[in-house]
Amino acid sequence: MSYSTKYLPTYKTIFIDSTDNTQLELLCNIGTNKIQHIKLPPLLFVHGSYHAAWCWENFLGWFSGRGFDCFALSLRGHGESTKLPRKDSTWTLEHYVEDVSSAVEFLIANGLSKPIIIGHAMGGAICQKYLENSSDRVTSCVLLCSIPPTGSIYSFPNWFSSVSLTTLSALLLQNPYFLISTPERARKAYFSSNFPKDLLDQYHSKFERTFNTKVNLQTLTTFIDTKKILNQKKLLKSMIIIGGEKDCIIPVDVLDKLGKSYGGIKVDIVRDVAHDVMLEVKWEDVAIVILKRIQEKLFEQFAKIY
Repeated sequence: MSYSTKYLPTYKTIFIDSTDNTQLELLCNIGTNKIQHIKLPPLLFVHGSYHAAWCWENFLGWFSGRGFDCFALSLRGHGESTKLPRKDSTWTLEHYVEDVSSAVEFLIANGLSKPIIIGHAMGGAICQKYLENSSDRVTSCVLLCSIPPTGSIYSFPNWFSSVSLTTLSALLLQNPYFLISTPERARKAYFSSNFPKDLLDQYHSKFERTFNTKVNLQTLTTFIDTKKILNQKKLLKSMIIIGGEKDCIIPVDVLDKLGKSYGGIKVDIVRDVAHDVMLEVKWEDVAIVILKRIQEKLFEQFAKIY
């Protein structure tokens, strides 16, 4: 399936309050083509490092066209959310969890169902941390190329084998942005080799330059009490884990560890897709897998919705 821009949405931007006097950017795209008598839960998308709400633009249009009310959050220090230069590199994982909580509670307070939260990479780590104490506030969770609860350290061997000198320099200098500091470096980290150059340049210009060292260290080793999530049987039954075949940041073996951490959840690997699955050439293949799994796990009694 080739890259397509036909699903790009005409979304609305609103701002919601979070803790520490921060305001969060929330992109909204209300679902169309809704099926009568079927109330679909909203989708809340949570980005990872260097990204912001804009990175979900393909998914906002695609899923809203299938009846889902879609919302993409920019965490504090990202996108158009509140930026505090002296703090943006030192917010904790718990601060980001508060942002997700603020967005979830905003949706529920405005009459929407409990959302399905969808987190990518570091966003997946944040979603897992949120679920430790708030799993009753969501319908389900989708983890895309996510850091496992045992930490990102397990992905290092794969990094060293692919871009060892660059990676080692970045880690030693505590300046990981170096890894994506040029469009070509970003391609090696996030995209497949055939990713269009015009889009590569466009997306690279949007990447955040600030990196949160504190959260990076927090998620380096075990950062989730999996027992709290394993006790939520209904949630585990509906959780979805998806990765990219060509992901050099969170490779397939790391995703397998993620699935095993939560009782052996089956992991879907999408062929010919690298780390930025929501922006990749074959992003629509990823969207289809997400939709199929949501249908299988949450809407088995309904007719197909795609």
